[in-house]
This record gives sequence, structure tokens and C-alpha cells, in this order.
Amino acid sequence: YGRDAGFFAAKAKGFLKEQGLTVKILRGKGSADSIKRLTTGKADYANPDAGTVVIFRAKGMKVKLLGAFHAKTVMTVVSFKNGPIQSLKDFEGRTCADSAFSSTHRVFPALARKNGVDPDKVKWQFMNPGSIGAAFLSGKVDCTGMYAPNLVSLQKGAVQAGKKLNVFRFADLGLDIYSNSMSATDSKIASKPDEVRRFLRGMYKGLAWSVKHPEEAVDTILKEMPVLNRDTALKHWAVAVEYLFDDGAKKNGIGFLDRKKVAFTRDIMVEASGLKVKPALDDLYTTAFLPKIMVKR
Repeated sequence: YGRDAGFFAAKAKGFLKEQGLTVKILRGKGSADSIKRLTTGKADYANPDAGTVVIFRAKGMKVKLLGAFHAKTVMTVVSFKNGPIQSLKDFEGRTCADSAFSSTHRVFPALARKNGVDPDKVKWQFMNPGSIGAAFLSGKVDCTGMYAPNLVSLQKGAVQAGKKLNVFRFADLGLDIYSNSMSATDSKIASKPDEVRRFLRGMYKGLAWSVKHPEEAVDTILKEMPVLNRDTALKHWAVAVEYLFDDGAKKNGIGFLDRKKVAFTRDIMVEASGLKVKPALDDLYTTAFLPKIMVKR
């Protein structure tokens, strides 16, 4: 959807082609599926959630982070203004909707404990992603996990229903961790380091160009997927641009992975998922192939 405009622009505007690469973009079905595609050779590169990479790495799947896309976590939980949930403490005793493969409900316990909330008192009801918004807006659940770019569509539905939203952003509540990040397998990195370097250079050049040319970038994804609403896609991409930047990206270029923040991301996921193995940092990420591309929002 609109969040992915920069990837389509990297392809359509020739940034990948100038690196000698012909790239086919496959529709994702969640971070877990993306990682499995990498490890089975059905994809060369993917953009899974960094926390999910930590989980799979701990389970022995040798996938590594190459560069951030969402440099700040896009995880949020949402309730209604004038409803029963006005603070994180109010989530206790309530039922929230989320999809089973989402990372939001997995990380929420760490957010809760960090803010004095008992996560065991929050019930999660799993639904098909396409049903979550309607269930929440109709009052069937009290709250929902939601990635920040998707708030655009939820907000539109809330306005139509005459309701206003409370948005609790994980990144603003003490859980500033990496989210979706460009990734590949250890074997890909070891066997084709030059390709990895060229792929990242082309992709991040495309993302940087798209920051400066949002309307043209969105046009590239609309050409591939004309069913998308242009105005909504533009708003989705605007949110993606917001989350492309953190302090590390501003100082060192987009995609930069800060070692301390990678460690914090790992530690949060180990705690939240009850992992018995804590992956070594050098197994989790590398910045050796990342181009230094500076761009202002």
C-alpha cells in the first residue's frame, strides 16, 4: 500500500537498474512469512519487523538486518476518546484486537511492564487483519493494535463513525525500538556481498528520492496497483517518511542501525517473547553494506 511507495519508486525510477539489478517486488504476508521466504530461497531480500528477526534468529534462522526502514517502531495501541481507556493503566481488564502474526501483541507486555501495567490483565482477540478496524469501530473490542501507517485508514473510518481516537505510540512511551528493516540471509551476505551492497544503494537512493518527491513516488505504486486510493496512499507514505527518521538516520544517513538501539530492540524482544536464547549482536545486524545517504524531510 502507500507505505511501500519508496520501494516501487526505487524500481520504477531506475535506481536499482543503475546498480545492474532487475528486481521483482512480491506482496508480503507478514514478517514471519517474509523471513521464511528468505530462508527457503523464495526471496533474496525482505523488509520484516526487526523484532521478529530477533525471534527467528533465536530459533536458529540465520537472517540478518541490513538497514532500517522504520527507524522507530510503528507499533501503537488505539482506543476511543471519551471511552473507558484514557491511559495505559486503563487497558487492564479490556479486550484488544490484533492479527495473530502481528508483533504488536507480542511486544505489548514489555510496554505494559515498563509503564506499570499488568499485561496479564489485557486480553487479546485475534482476527483477520481486514476485520480488525470494523470490529474496533463497532465496539466489539475496546482497543486494537495498529501499525502507525494504517492509522490513516482507521482515522478515516472513525470520522465517518463520529468517533475520535486515542493513539498510544510505543516509541513515545519508552519503547523506541527498530521496526521493519531490510534483511537477508547470512548465506546471501557471504556469497554475494557486492550484490547486497548494490541492492541497498539502489533501494535507499530510491527511498531518499521518494522523500523529496512523494507524489511521483506514489504514482509509481499506483501504476502497479491502480485499485489504491491516491489520497490515502499519499498519507500512508507521509507516515512512512516520518518513521524513516530517528536521531541515527539524521546523523548518519537513512537506514542507519545504531548498535545500542539494536541491543535494546533485541533485549525487549527476548523479554517480551520469553526467548531462551539471546542472539549475539553481530549475528543480528550489519551496517557494512549500507550507503551513507543523507536526506532532509
